[in-house]
Amino acid sequence: MTVTATTTLNGGPDFEVALAPDLGALAPVRREVARRLGAHGVLPATVNDVLLVVCELCTNAIQASEPADAPVRVRVGLGSAAIVVEVENLGPSFDALDRIGHRAADTEGGRGLTIVLALSDDVSVRFDDGRCTVRAVVAEGPR
Repeated sequence: MTVTATTTLNGGPDFEVALAPDLGALAPVRREVARRLGAHGVLPATVNDVLLVVCELCTNAIQASEPADAPVRVRVGLGSAAIVVEVENLGPSFDALDRIGHRAADTEGGRGLTIVLALSDDVSVRFDDGRCTVRAVVAEGPR
């Protein structure tokens, strides 16, 4: 199992998953996010958007982790009108928003952040103490 820990935050639907930096870890993370959001009545279309955001951000974090075996943390918070996804890894910061659109359409890679921006109402990147955190806010439709 590549998911190393799951923690419920604040006694509610918010949770954190720590995973080994391995693309094989994405399937269990997807299942955990889908299960928890579904259990709290989030609409299937919103769950699908959040799953895509989580997978794209995790893929970037796994590929950018330094050292390569450093765990990646995924936090999901369920608010009254939005779902907040944060993916954090050890590694260099980058200005993700400036990099979007700098690759040709037929170039492999580089589309993940464009997808995240399209599905999110807000995306930000923070770098603190050697950790890069990308935060995406996905508006939730009516329940």
